[in-house]
Amino acid sequence: MLFFIFLAIYMTTLCVNVLLIVAVRTDKRLHTSMYTFLSSLAFLEIFYTSTVVPKMLSNFLSLKKSISFAGCVTQFFFFLFLGETECILLTLMSYDRYVAICNPLHYNMIMNTMVCMQMISMAWLTGCIISSIDTYFTFSLTYCGPNTINHFFCETPSLMELSCSDVSSVEILKWLARPSFFLSHFH
Repeated sequence: MLFFIFLAIYMTTLCVNVLLIVAVRTDKRLHTSMYTFLSSLAFLEIFYTSTVVPKMLSNFLSLKKSISFAGCVTQFFFFLFLGETECILLTLMSYDRYVAICNPLHYNMIMNTMVCMQMISMAWLTGCIISSIDTYFTFSLTYCGPNTINHFFCETPSLMELSCSDVSSVEILKWLARPSFFLSHFH
């Protein structure tokens, strides 16, 4: 029963995001920065949901509910990469709305297509860099014991429990990478 419910939600998510991208691409009136950001967000959301949901769906149907170490690394990286990129993209979208509200007469000059594409590219690149560093430090730890995670996706707290090495460096890195750290110390 759960398999069909989550499959329906997953397929609906994919279809809605594809339809949004197609609508933005085909209608010339929607070729503005706001819709470019929405289209990029929809594209990102297709892959973001696909990092975890297919594995969850396969676990509903299989007796062997495991993931390989390489599969765990891949899932961990892409989940962080797409999650970081989404956060940055949402921040950039709020900046776009800020410019539209505060500088309506200069909006088209400030937020032209080139600037919009550069901002989107920066979001993807920054997300990739942050998740690469996080993945490297997390998987450079030594893992021992049963190496079993009772979840359908590899998350940091579960991986920290499996490590038999000192995890304080990874915990400090994650603490420093939190946006609240930068907001409270560097404004």
